[in-house]
Amino acid sequence: NDWVRCSKVVILSDGAAWIKTAKQTVFNRKNVIQILDLFHAKENAGKFANEVRYTAKQRKQYADHLCDLIEQGKVDDLLKELETYKDRKMNPGVPNLYTYVVNNKDNMDYPKYKKEGLFVGSGAMESANIYMMQNRMKLQGMRWNVETGRYMLCMKSYHESHTWDCVEDTLRCTTLT
Repeated sequence: NDWVRCSKVVILSDGAAWIKTAKQTVFNRKNVIQILDLFHAKENAGKFANEVRYTAKQRKQYADHLCDLIEQGKVDDLLKELETYKDRKMNPGVPNLYTYVVNNKDNMDYPKYKKEGLFVGSGAMESANIYMMQNRMKLQGMRWNVETGRYMLCMKSYHESHTWDCVEDTLRCTTLT
């Protein structure tokens, strides 16, 4: 809401192609940083390691190794490591990690993002979604349409971010004119 006033927009995504498309169409004129959610990247590395290694010890060691490369932002090293698997067909629910990384490599510079103070994991946002939206909007007997729901979430956001004074100032100015 009101993103056009932002000097920087950050999209934290799971790597879905539609999010990249939305970034290009919705935010085409803005300085937008897209970050592949670190949790999703590591989760996919774990699934991949479970698919390509045979023993539990091998799977854990390989998953840890892949996760270290991911977290350190060593995408080129990761791709070299995964190149032998690039054409391998995976079981349902298991991503081909090579393809996943190729498709998201521009969004995996975690050391840089952390240095800039940006979130690299979606946990805080998912918790905020539960706190901000679900706990307010899904109460018993609540019914919202898009417009009134958007207003309610905006007001809750102002209240929870301790900027309710802005709302009161706006209302005061509106009623005075």
